[in-house]
Amino acid sequence: MSDNGAAARFRLAGPEIISETFDDGESVVVNLENGFYFSLNPVGGLVFDLLGSGVSRAAAEQVVGARYEAAPGTICAAVADFATHLVEEGLLAVGAPADGSSAEDVAAQVRTGAADGRVPFENPTLTVYTDMQDLLLADPIHDYDETGWPARIDER
Repeated sequence: MSDNGAAARFRLAGPEIISETFDDGESVVVNLENGFYFSLNPVGGLVFDLLGSGVSRAAAEQVVGARYEAAPGTICAAVADFATHLVEEGLLAVGAPADGSSAEDVAAQVRTGAADGRVPFENPTLTVYTDMQDLLLADPIHDYDETGWPARIDER
């Protein structure tokens, strides 16, 4: 990654990257281009959502620090390492989102909605699964529209 400083901004690597966060906080990310899917723990899902929306790495560190209890250096190092890992896996790319969204507003909303009490921090995790790659790539709706959601070929 060419810019791994705290001011670095990220975006989803492309419209082929889709994600969903479930009630238990676990997130799933699918790369429709290569058929890989990923499971992220709650901290990993939060960091992925923040960075994918264009929030700076420093702002993501602040949001995580508002929700989780750990030394600031621990959180900063974990978010930096995780951002690098997300880029290496092809889920995020370095650079602000093209849609011009106000990334810092997103961070402020997340901070405002943070729980009153912080919970113990655990490192963000990303587990890669390739066992459904053939199935995902063979699915006739694995083509996606400009928002990143699957679209049948006849819908485009």
